[in-house]
Formats: sequence, C-alpha cells, structure tokens
Amino acid sequence: VVFVDDVSEVPEGRPLMLSAHGSAPDVVQAARDNGGFVVDAVCPLVTKVHHEVKVRAGKGYSIVYIGHDG
Repeated sequence: VVFVDDVSEVPEGRPLMLSAHGSAPDVVQAARDNGGFVVDAVCPLVTKVHHEVKVRAGKGYSIVYIGHDG
C-alpha cells in the first residue's frame, strides 16, 4: 500500500482504496474516473454521519462539521 494525498498521484487504471474516514464526493468521482478498481473502505459510522448531515441540511438546519482540513 502506498499512501497518497491526491488521486492524481495514482497511475491511471491502478486499484485505489478510499480512506476509512471518508472522502469528498469529488475525490470519489476522481477515483472512479481514474479507471482502476475502487475500494470504498469508509467506516459505516462515518457514512451514517455524512448521511445525517445531508438530511438535516436539506431540512434547513445549519451544520457545523468539524474534521480535518480538506
């Protein structure tokens, strides 16, 4: 396994595993567009939090989401 900071660092067509901490939608799309096999290793708890944020934001709530930069 080689850790990278950006999908562009992965050679085209190579397998790519997404972070268990979740990835921005544009990062997920870039991974898929890269042409390799994409493993989405996002923790189910993280997926649940992201879902709940989307639901609440859709209802007009203001969301303060604290995480890592980027």
